[in-house]
Amino acid sequence: MKSRFIVAAMLLLSCGRIADAQCSPVFSINYATYTDLTVVGTDDNGGSAQTSINIQGYANMSVGGSCPDYVRASIQQQINNATHQPRIYNHTSSNGGNGGWATGSSACYNCYFNYTTYANTGYMPDDTNATWNYEAIMMCTMAGAIYDTGTVNWPFELAKTLSQYAGPGLQSGQYKVQPWCTSTTTKPDYLPIYAIDRSATAPSPYYLQKAFCIQQQNNPIRGVLCIPTTDKPQNSPQDRYSCTKRFTTD
Repeated sequence: MKSRFIVAAMLLLSCGRIADAQCSPVFSINYATYTDLTVVGTDDNGGSAQTSINIQGYANMSVGGSCPDYVRASIQQQINNATHQPRIYNHTSSNGGNGGWATGSSACYNCYFNYTTYANTGYMPDDTNATWNYEAIMMCTMAGAIYDTGTVNWPFELAKTLSQYAGPGLQSGQYKVQPWCTSTTTKPDYLPIYAIDRSATAPSPYYLQKAFCIQQQNNPIRGVLCIPTTDKPQNSPQDRYSCTKRFTTD
């Protein structure tokens, strides 16, 4: 499964004046950054995921201001010769660190770019955490970094929650659940509403549910975004479970 986040920029900027105080290059920037976390696989004790960072879009450059034709022509020639090049930092701190900086191919200043890098978390035991760091930059030979997300740091974890059956779901093989956690781990970071068990003819009394959860302060859902991995049926009775609660305070 995937989760997508977007950082977009649509702005107009002017770089330093060249050759004449009345003329300068003007940039129209239309780049966006997309981030995905995809579950690679899980077992009874842990799992792994892949992070990807994608920068795509384009920019236009023109000569702004009023100046003699020969100055304008000189600036336009520099624009015509300019190239852009994407750079991406995609790194997870799990298993000693995975990923890093990567640089894409350079192309014309107004070419459309679609450049992606990938990093694997490696195997993470249940209830462990790490940090996902990324930055996306578009470099210009005339003006340097014309687009930069800045460094983004997202803590993430492989979270576990024991849930209790709470009623039928909206479709076959889907069941409503509620957390069955200890008092100190309620509400857990991963707070599923449903459990999925397509092969079952009847619901289980409990489900041990796992997800990769990313802490994002600007996320409206309790500051955490979770990507489900598995829902494993559990027999009754079950004691209250020490669910993963690291990122949330409610």
